[in-house]
Amino acid sequence: MESEAPRVAIITRGGRGKRPMNRAGGFALLAMLIAFAAVPSAAQQQYPSKPVRIIVGVVPGGSADAMGRIVAQILTERFKQNVIVDNRPGANFLIALQLLMNSSPDGYTLAVGTTGALTVSPAVEKNLPYNSLTSFSPVALAVAFPYILTARRDLPVNDIKGLIEYSKNHPGKMFFGGAGHLSVNHLGIEWLKSLTGLDAQHVPFKGSGEALIELIAGRLDFSLLNAGAAMPQIAAGKLKGLAVTSPARVPLAEGIPTMIESGVPGFAVQAWNGILGPAHLPRQIVVKLNEAINEGLQRSDTRGQLAKLILYPITDTPEGFQRLIAQELGNWREVVKRAKLQ
Repeated sequence: MESEAPRVAIITRGGRGKRPMNRAGGFALLAMLIAFAAVPSAAQQQYPSKPVRIIVGVVPGGSADAMGRIVAQILTERFKQNVIVDNRPGANFLIALQLLMNSSPDGYTLAVGTTGALTVSPAVEKNLPYNSLTSFSPVALAVAFPYILTARRDLPVNDIKGLIEYSKNHPGKMFFGGAGHLSVNHLGIEWLKSLTGLDAQHVPFKGSGEALIELIAGRLDFSLLNAGAAMPQIAAGKLKGLAVTSPARVPLAEGIPTMIESGVPGFAVQAWNGILGPAHLPRQIVVKLNEAINEGLQRSDTRGQLAKLILYPITDTPEGFQRLIAQELGNWREVVKRAKLQ
């Protein structure tokens, strides 16, 4: 009598008993499990195999939207796959970031992250539904843009030193404004006040556009404005550019010194935009996207597009992007604490 083949017992879903399976069946099951285990890796290697969406938390127009579209173009050309921009404005990028958090971590939903949403809002708001350091996967920094400390044209000062002296000689009579209470524009000036003794009161507006109108009309003394918005008015002689807030001078504003050159050591405020994925985005997808974006940003045609918008490319590793978020979040929290704004 032939001996019976060895059996492998498996528990059925119902848990009522065991079903015998011969050696061949066991090997077949093992092969199938190995094949299934290999699927995620293979899928990631083929990424992207379908269209990718980049969510932008503002309406079309402006630096964040422009950056999103430039990155979409870079990735479309690199991967030969459609990358579309999906504008979801509202609540200082909150709607866009919530959509990103609720998406699958497969690389097919990305979003634009900004200085304001990732470092300023968390520094001043305690009940945000996201954590800048854990709710997302930083993929790639993309662009930065400086601010220009801009004054009304009839203010009798021409540099930062003069502005500070004038404010001290006219205590309580100087006013500045920007995008609103606890915006980058506001906090940047509060930081400057703490470093230099500048005497000025904040006037909140609904947006930088309103502040720009009041500044041109002479009803506001100065403002920290996006360089893209400020430069046309400065070039037309409608406003004065006192200093740029970037670490180095801006190519399209070479005649305007930096804050550091103007005697405020260590003062640098520049907004940046980058690309985020949802938390737990696989490492190989993050690296693939990071390399593609960094390479595309260095192309001469891309740099030309950015220069026209007074934006400049910045590239870093995903880890460097994460460190930048953590560093600036800590800096803004310190500014808020020192200025007693909460």
